[in-house]
Amino acid sequence: MNKHQLAKELKQRQQKAGFVSRRQIRALSDNQIIASYITCSSCGERCLDKDNLQLAIQIAENAEQFLQTCDELFKLQHNQNN
Repeated sequence: MNKHQLAKELKQRQQKAGFVSRRQIRALSDNQIIASYITCSSCGERCLDKDNLQLAIQIAENAEQFLQTCDELFKLQHNQNN
């Protein structure tokens, strides 16, 4: 999957959820919408490093698979750092 297609699917996912206005979602860049899914809402730290983020985007065939891959990569990355 490429970054632009992923961002498009993540924006659609946000619109369906209805928590944020369409105007706000459309204003986000591809990087911003992707970052919103890999950034901790409590501390603001990114859950994946640059290399693992790129890997997750390349592996994913859709937004749901991207989110699952991010979760798996985060667990691996976290276990290596501890």
